[in-house]
Amino acid sequence: MESTGVYDITAEQRKNLTPQETAGFIKSFKNYDTNKDGHMDEKEFKAIMIDMGHRSTTDEQAVAMIKENDQNADGVIGWSEFVDMMIKLKGSNPDAFKAVTENEHGGKHTISPS
Repeated sequence: MESTGVYDITAEQRKNLTPQETAGFIKSFKNYDTNKDGHMDEKEFKAIMIDMGHRSTTDEQAVAMIKENDQNADGVIGWSEFVDMMIKLKGSNPDAFKAVTENEHGGKHTISPS
């Protein structure tokens, strides 16, 4: 497993990501995890959806999406779940993928994935 502190990438995940994308994920995850607890709750996850252009996402929809991607059923999105979710997004919606990996929460700044 590639070690990036608490941000480990599995061999399977690494097959689908460039080092630059991985670095962008780490920055994005840290940015969206506003309370810095290592997980994304409903509010933090909803911010991702808004930044991807889904401005009308309701709290209920955010909870449903968390459930869909919450592999260990703890009610939040952890790092590995986030990476898996983003890999799926990369394949299905590259523009939304790019929005999350390149923009900081709230769209205040553009970050480089390197």
